[in-house]
Amino acid sequence: MNRDEMLRELSRINLCVPELIVTYDMGIQFCVITSEGVSDSIGNIGSWPNIKYKVNPEMLSLHETLSRGDEVTDDQMMKVPDIKSICSYSDMTGCYDLGEDAQKECLALLRKELLNIQFTNEYYYVYAYIENWEKNIRLFDTIEELTEYFKQVWASDCRPYEEMEDDELECYYNQAKEAGWNHLPLFGDDDE
Repeated sequence: MNRDEMLRELSRINLCVPELIVTYDMGIQFCVITSEGVSDSIGNIGSWPNIKYKVNPEMLSLHETLSRGDEVTDDQMMKVPDIKSICSYSDMTGCYDLGEDAQKECLALLRKELLNIQFTNEYYYVYAYIENWEKNIRLFDTIEELTEYFKQVWASDCRPYEEMEDDELECYYNQAKEAGWNHLPLFGDDDE
């Protein structure tokens, strides 16, 4: 396949994260392939931010309670399994609480997000990057919404395809093709 043909196929990609590579120091290395180019990134093993959850009665009840304007304590929120999961750090050795201050910050973000989500589908999607100083938690009704948000966060500084040599372009082309062209790995419920 020649360069022009590869560029034509790559220009059709919305977002592709072909694979997550665990590094020797417990990081996650990944590349973000878009229609414009590629961005290489690295994060902590517990920091893969994309999670998929099945909509459940506990989350619906919490959503309804907050939507009515009723108070919900931090302890009440942490009894909801999805909330506890979102507000926890996990790696290959176990799951850990963030600490009281970080947990309060995450719960405040979740209260706000729970007022914006509709839970209109069987699943909902979470972007939770909670290990750095500025916590970032977003809830989405669709994978498309999560994909666009992830693209804004991680693909804003893509290296354009035009700057790549043919062999490098072919490498990204093959990775995207093998991953199915548009792919965003998700942790969580995977029985869709």
